[in-house]
Amino acid sequence: MKTEKQHFHFSYPFVALCLLGLLVACDGRFGKKNEATEDDQKAAVEEAVPVEIATIGTGEIESVLKMTATLVAEEDVKVLAKAGNELVALKVEEGDRVELGQVLAKLDDRNQKLQVEKSKAALAKAERELKRQQSLFERKMTTEQTYNDAKTEVDQQRLNLNEAMLNLEYTTIRAPITGTITMRAVNLGDQISVGQELFQIINFNSIVARIFVPEKYLPQLKINLPCRIDSPVFGEQSFSGRIRRIAPTVDDRTGTVKVTVALADIGPLRKGMYVNVNLVLDVARAAVLVPKKALVYDNDQTYVYRLEAESRVQRVAVEPVLKNREFVQPAAGISVGDRLVVAGQAGLKNNALVKVVDTEVDNQATAAAE
Repeated sequence: MKTEKQHFHFSYPFVALCLLGLLVACDGRFGKKNEATEDDQKAAVEEAVPVEIATIGTGEIESVLKMTATLVAEEDVKVLAKAGNELVALKVEEGDRVELGQVLAKLDDRNQKLQVEKSKAALAKAERELKRQQSLFERKMTTEQTYNDAKTEVDQQRLNLNEAMLNLEYTTIRAPITGTITMRAVNLGDQISVGQELFQIINFNSIVARIFVPEKYLPQLKINLPCRIDSPVFGEQSFSGRIRRIAPTVDDRTGTVKVTVALADIGPLRKGMYVNVNLVLDVARAAVLVPKKALVYDNDQTYVYRLEAESRVQRVAVEPVLKNREFVQPAAGISVGDRLVVAGQAGLKNNALVKVVDTEVDNQATAAAE
């Protein structure tokens, strides 16, 4: 029995129908994949950013201008010899405190005393001669010129006596100011010449810091404006001072004003030391304080991110009025009780969703000034 094979024939409509079904099935699968990707992206965008926040409070804040200076003494005197002779007595030593007019040393004064005696004798002789000439002149037995010459001679001898007495006085060296002997340049027995340096005296109470303040701060400068002074030598120790003088002119080359700051108590500070001078230009009490770590800088603009409802943040512009090392006082826009992002704000955008992972204590108390 012979078996006959059957052949299948595909028509064009049938093939087209199959291909269409295959495309629909593939499109369904890929379409669902694309929809899933978009949903994933949307979920990623809305994922909450972890942040830390601080609650805004109030406190005291200062506007401080930091300057540097070298301490100088306004009463710093070199004691020079006004007479020459051997140094026969030393009354003070370096480190001694002396008062105005106190004897510091003495020179051999025998020559000066001799000159005083000679001048006294010459003056006495001139006075006797004047008396004789006056008697003759009254009796018209001498000329007026001779009488006048006698008077002139008396005047001259008086001047000579005063000069001799002054030279004698110069052999006793006295303190020209009240202060401390910071240098003794001579020894007992030295031969002293006129103009030679003998001692240096400094009044430590006259030590000041001279600073040169940019002219834009001139409206804020005033006599007795408080300041704080510190030295790298003494670490965190601070010394109080106040503005004593403000120069009446501005240096046209540097655009600065010379300001002299006096110290209330120099303590361990010394002339010649390098110090930091912090001028307190303004003080605000009970001011709204924004932590500096909350600030975000965008070109010349400054912003903070404030936590709003539904865990979203709002970008708020901040214009600092006063600032110190840790805080700024904003001109407006921030209120007590506002919650600001202080960590994690680098990549934030306005209205971003956030997740608070930590909350700092209320932002109150005064920070150390810059």
